[in-house]
Amino acid sequence: MEKDQLAFGEETRLEIIFAAKSYSNQVTRRPLIVTNETSPDSLHHVRINAFVYADPDSTDPIVITPYRFNISQYGEPVRDQLFFQIKNVSTEDVELTVVEYPTDLMTLTMPTAVPAGGTIDGDIKLTASAIGLEFEKSMTVEVKDPVRSRFTIPIMRRIYTASP
Repeated sequence: MEKDQLAFGEETRLEIIFAAKSYSNQVTRRPLIVTNETSPDSLHHVRINAFVYADPDSTDPIVITPYRFNISQYGEPVRDQLFFQIKNVSTEDVELTVVEYPTDLMTLTMPTAVPAGGTIDGDIKLTASAIGLEFEKSMTVEVKDPVRSRFTIPIMRRIYTASP
């Protein structure tokens, strides 16, 4: 959570991490959020509905590669950028919207549309303040299609140093 104490009516962001490693196909999870309210409303459930693909090459209408964004640092020189591709595997042009990504850690560059059968390039670049950090985050892209398909890509950074 961004803030651990809230006054009545205040809001904060809460990060919930859903690790899909051991799941496949349709998955629903309901994490419980407990507050110190003095009413029956002190228990809150959030519903996460997902379709987990065992084979990321079989997604539709787009395929994002790599499937995980690993921008780890292995010694020198500094690794602060990662390139990726989004391929439109449908017969229709698709529009893309970035729903969420860690804006405090990186900048994101990518087009907002992919022509039918086409591929676009994108990249993430770490901010100066993120160079020395390790993290596990994600990026979510939504396709403007009838079901508003969403694709969430894990983003990981570890820093490995050479042993003496």
